[in-house]
Order: sequence, then structure tokens, then C-alpha cells
Amino acid sequence: MFITKYLPSWFNFNSTTANKKHTKNKRHTNRSNNLLEKTYKYNLSRAVISTSDINLIKVEISGNPESKIFKNEKDLDNYFYSLRKTIDIFKIYDQRKNNSTPTYKYNDIAWEGISNFTKKDSLYYAIASENLGILQINDLNKKKKYYLKKNTKWLFFWSFEKIDQSSAFQTVYNKKKPQESWRKIYAFSLIALSLSPALNEAASSISKRSEK
Repeated sequence: MFITKYLPSWFNFNSTTANKKHTKNKRHTNRSNNLLEKTYKYNLSRAVISTSDINLIKVEISGNPESKIFKNEKDLDNYFYSLRKTIDIFKIYDQRKNNSTPTYKYNDIAWEGISNFTKKDSLYYAIASENLGILQINDLNKKKKYYLKKNTKWLFFWSFEKIDQSSAFQTVYNKKKPQESWRKIYAFSLIALSLSPALNEAASSISKRSEK
């Protein structure tokens, strides 16, 4: 009888607790997504460059069934840059060279052209947000995204490491929190300055009345 009497209350308590936990997790997820929206996002695709049968430059982009032929490197770069709305970074495998290490081409909209990098860390450093130090790379071929965090070892030595979404959120949050605090202090300072003339005028008026 005792157990039957209190079972509904126990279930209601657990249901309420679960709902609160779900709401809290949803808010945390939304907050995390909002903060990560501030990170820089780049679409990456692989491309293979080789020599065609008639000694021209041949390029094949992963996911694109058609290969393209170009007369020179300038025409090739112009083609890459024409794809800037969908692809930001090309991971290049150049079969014309004996070196199998990939190089990188970046669609640099600020300079309206292609920027070339022999090392991926140099590329990441060039495009990383100086304020947040977090990059989001969308791998179009593997259909997945990952985050990169900039680590500064010494003054001119740095590297990037892959981190999960939770770590990316925490890094962005830690960097944004001091900025938000300074913005609030600045806003309150402006309000105080704007109110100063009115306060001085009121104090002067009260002083004159007391003298009478």
C-alpha cells in the first residue's frame, strides 16, 4: 500500500528531473553551436595534377567525374579560383613530381587569387583567426568536419592539432569570455560618461536651491 501510494510521485520527480536535464543539455548545445559559428570554416577537396597525353596539364578533382586540361599553371590556378564559392582549399597531389607529399592551394579572396603552400601548418597559420585560433575544416571527400587548434610554442614556432567539438567550444568560450567582460565595462563607462552632465546639472540645481 505504501509503495503504491508513493510510486506516482517518484515517477513524476524523475520525469521532471529528466526534462530539466534535457533542457539544460539543449541550451548548452545551442550555446556551443552559436559560439562555434564564430570560427572560420573552410571546405577542402583533393585534386590530382598530372601530364596529359599531349604534354599539357591535367587536373582531376575528387568527386568530379570530368578531368580538365590546361596549357599552363596560370590557367590552372584561374580554374581553381573559379571554384571559390564551393571549395576553399585544394589538397594537391602532383604526379609530375617524384615527391608524394601533398601541397596546398588556397582560394584567397582577399588577394583575388591562389595562394600556394608547401606545408599544411603554414596554410593553417595563414588562415587561422588571430583572435580565436580555431579552424573548422569540412572535408568534402570524406564528408566529415574537424577542428584545428593553434598552439604557440615559442614566438615564431607554432603547430596545429586536431580537437573534438567540445574542446573547440571550450577554447572559443575561454577566448570570448574576457572580450565580453571588457565590452560590458566599456558599455557601462559610456553610460556613466553620458549621464555625467545631467548629474552635474542636477547637483548644481540642488546646491543653488539650498543656498536660497
